[in-house]
Amino acid sequence: MRTLLTICGLSLLACWPFPGDAQEESLVLYFSFDKEMADEIKDLSVHQNDGKISGNPKWDKGRIGRAIEFDGSDDQVVVPTSESLDIKSAITMMAWVKPSKNLLEDWRTIIGKSPTNVLGQATFAYDLRTDKSGTYRFSLNMGGWQKVVGPNAEIGKWTHVANTYNGKTMVLYLNGDSVGDIAAKGKINVIPDPVGIGNVVDAGGAGKNEYWAGLLDEVKIWNRALSLKEVKEQMDFTQQDILAVHPKNKLTTIWGQLKQKK
Repeated sequence: MRTLLTICGLSLLACWPFPGDAQEESLVLYFSFDKEMADEIKDLSVHQNDGKISGNPKWDKGRIGRAIEFDGSDDQVVVPTSESLDIKSAITMMAWVKPSKNLLEDWRTIIGKSPTNVLGQATFAYDLRTDKSGTYRFSLNMGGWQKVVGPNAEIGKWTHVANTYNGKTMVLYLNGDSVGDIAAKGKINVIPDPVGIGNVVDAGGAGKNEYWAGLLDEVKIWNRALSLKEVKEQMDFTQQDILAVHPKNKLTTIWGQLKQKK
């Protein structure tokens, strides 16, 4: 039955008039982690920002479908630089995360376009991570560091983490609720470096890494700020949602629902 629903859903998806859809275009990266791959993670957005797996991550039951598990020492997914990931004016990042017990040993990156150069200096654009104390934080470089700090991560528990920046305010969300915000303005720094999923990605041999320890699922990046309602909708998708999809719904909605049936 699941296979049949998947085929039907894909057939509907192929016929939908998505090219002119603003929300489809604004979703610049989507990793569902439902398909276990040895070398590559396929981007389900229209921008084809596929990621290269390094280290030896495992696969486990996810918050929705399957999830990827990082060991906190050398596992990561590296997404090559692209124009669609050079986000300047507004951004949303989100993921389901389930930290493991060794999370508190160091800084840990969930999503980050913030590598280091050969001198160990941050060339930083945007990231979502935890610090040494296990505190969630959302950071942007807009002519200087701007950050929103949230509560500590709960070890061994699934949490939906999201952040938005709309050109005026940076907001950090946990499980669909705002846990911190600051006034901020400016353009996000553009750097010719990869996006790291599960690590900051050491671009210059400086040895600076921030490997995630635990599970990640449903990693997404938009080049616009989602509303609170949209953040909650993304968090609340269930396996039954695909049955209620309306032609006017957006690609992000359909993919978020359709992946349940794989």
